Amino acid sequence: MAKTSFLKVYEAGESGKLLITLQKIKWDPFKEQINGGQGELTVYIHRQWDDFDEGYIVKEDNRVELWISDDEIDSLKLYDGFISKFNTRVDGKKSTVKFICLPHASKMSGNTFRSGTTYLLKTAAVAGLGTQSDAENTAIEKIVRKLIDLFRANVTRPTINYTTGTIPAVGANLTYIFDDCDWIDVLEKCREFAPANFWWHIGANRLLQFKAKPTSATHTFVFEKHFKFVDTDKGMEPVRNKILFIKKNE
Repeated sequence: MAKTSFLKVYEAGESGKLLITLQKIKWDPFKEQINGGQGELTVYIHRQWDDFDEGYIVKEDNRVELWISDDEIDSLKLYDGFISKFNTRVDGKKSTVKFICLPHASKMSGNTFRSGTTYLLKTAAVAGLGTQSDAENTAIEKIVRKLIDLFRANVTRPTINYTTGTIPAVGANLTYIFDDCDWIDVLEKCREFAPANFWWHIGANRLLQFKAKPTSATHTFVFEKHFKFVDTDKGMEPVRNKILFIKKNE
């Protein structure tokens, strides 16, 4: 069952126009994790080192979508991120352009949480987060939703969003003052005070998921269809039995 990969490149931002669909590409596997997002994606295209549409197609902050298709599915989006950096390589007659893509969740780190020029915000029972005199006991889902609202209002070309379905009621409250922290620090504090089975994730749909772990499996992974490599260890090395004998003098 042959799989075909293609990459869509857009202008920066969530509403940027489609610039090109690259069909002949190679890409390295990327990680995806709970309480995080997608990992770094490396894409290779065969272009001349001195003629590869730099500043137009290959340009910092351009948004990219990695899609695959096969005999069972017409198309499935695997990745959504933005171009962070790129380089060119010539090896004999072979010329390759490599660019590194970062996930949208990465913009929540190293970027200070704020509302305009205000960097100290407190939990607010109605608004979620505010600048009132005291922190208020607030439903965690209100804080998380307001966090994304502020992110979209204060970050250049934001691409992360949410729906009420992706951030449902948590069933727990938080009273807290956030001062001089990153956006992701606020999100992690909300997870810390949520019930133990709560998690968050930002995937290829660019929507923040903040919800409880399902009580039953939602997907079945089939060997040689969804994965083809397994590497496990089993043995006695981790096991240590110790017996201490003490001889008493009589």
